[in-house]
Amino acid sequence: MPLLITRRDDGIILYANAQVGPVLGLSAKELEGLPIAGFFWRQDERGDRMRRLEAQGLLADELLDMRRADGARISTLHSLHMIQYAGEDAILGSFQDVTERLRLEEQLRQAQKMEAVGQLTGGVAHDFNNLMAVILGNAEILERRIDDNDIRTKRAVGAIIRAIDRGASLTKRLLAFSRKQSLSPALVDANSLIVGFEDMLRRTLGGANILRVEVTPDNWPSMIDPHQLEDALLNLAINARDAMPGGGLIKICTANVTLNQSEVPDQQDIVPGDYIEIAVSDSGIGIPVENLEKVFEPFFTTKAVGEGSGLGLSMVYGFIKQSKGHITINSEVDRGTIVKLYLPRSTECIPADVVTQKPIAHQNSSERILVVEDDPEVREVSVVILQEQGYHVVDADNGEAAITILKTSQKFDLLFTDILLPGSINGIETAEAALRIQPSLRVIFTTGYSEDALTQFEQFEHAAAIVKKPYRWMELLEIVRATLDKDRV
Repeated sequence: MPLLITRRDDGIILYANAQVGPVLGLSAKELEGLPIAGFFWRQDERGDRMRRLEAQGLLADELLDMRRADGARISTLHSLHMIQYAGEDAILGSFQDVTERLRLEEQLRQAQKMEAVGQLTGGVAHDFNNLMAVILGNAEILERRIDDNDIRTKRAVGAIIRAIDRGASLTKRLLAFSRKQSLSPALVDANSLIVGFEDMLRRTLGGANILRVEVTPDNWPSMIDPHQLEDALLNLAINARDAMPGGGLIKICTANVTLNQSEVPDQQDIVPGDYIEIAVSDSGIGIPVENLEKVFEPFFTTKAVGEGSGLGLSMVYGFIKQSKGHITINSEVDRGTIVKLYLPRSTECIPADVVTQKPIAHQNSSERILVVEDDPEVREVSVVILQEQGYHVVDADNGEAAITILKTSQKFDLLFTDILLPGSINGIETAEAALRIQPSLRVIFTTGYSEDALTQFEQFEHAAAIVKKPYRWMELLEIVRATLDKDRV
């Protein structure tokens, strides 16, 4: 253990053992004769400690920030005793460097806090989506039944639908942060995506800002949700724009990088390997050091009230982490900010030709659909939407009732079921049992974004689609029609 003996009246170092050298950056001989106060981070630290030591006689295991010979700040755990040394009143100090331990403890606390907030937001979002599904569905039903001449009522219903859309967007951001959103990963060339998205970014940023895109040729592909990546880039660009009230330079650069733990020491969960780096930088006002560790927290914002939800960066953080990637941020006040996204490299090759899906025609239909949903109001909405399109619909409020219907009723063309259901079998198990009864049955799942539901969906071994609550009238009809028509010739 590092030991120091200092003269009591002036703090001159009288003795230092060999273990002190690596901690303070000087050898024991170099330390002797120097004032200990020069190694305290706060110059008044010695006087305060001396007063307490004289009053108590002993100071044990106290935190003390010290300064190494090279100027670096370190945290130490200190104990002080008053002794006699070579006939002089002296102080024996023992200490250990706990800088790395404290950094890891703080990182763990931050991770636990982010996880707790994520659990809370995920649960709230799941319940909120079910409520919005009822409101949105009934508003759209009402909108379709209002007389075209009733302009005021149509306008009021339209306002309800727009408000629900905003609520759904808010929920989506909460779920992105909590890493519980449903992703649709595809093989993506980040260069092509950014170049194709450049016009949208320029329109968003306005004429006062200069956008410079610098892509590295032959970038590796990544398996990632392209729409969520566009949303992430848009959020970063908007943050950069808002950090430059008078305009400035925003750069988006790409590169192939290989990361290891030592290169990104603050990212303890980093998986060494190949990544596509997307760096978004600005020349704006920067972020104070005390705020940097909070920027990924939901609802944290430095903007004025009404100018930001505080969910932009948290959405980016959650999306990147859910995609097995990493994110870093560096900033200096009045010098600007740079956010780097690291997308995991995929070993698959991007095909040269991409087939564009033909639009779905919303003609009246006649297939039989079994709807399984425990919430009666949500179930009623989906039943009405499907029935008004001409489908023959039978509904059940749990998996057991659905299986009974399948065994005793006519053949169905499609099963539309919530994943989380009350009773002994959930939606996934209901679908598996249904396919054993009617192997040609098509399956669509729905969910309010529960983490358990999405995990179960990923484990479903048969072909199936998923529609997320709250869904729009046409969104449901499109996915139903596409699922029924899939692979038909």
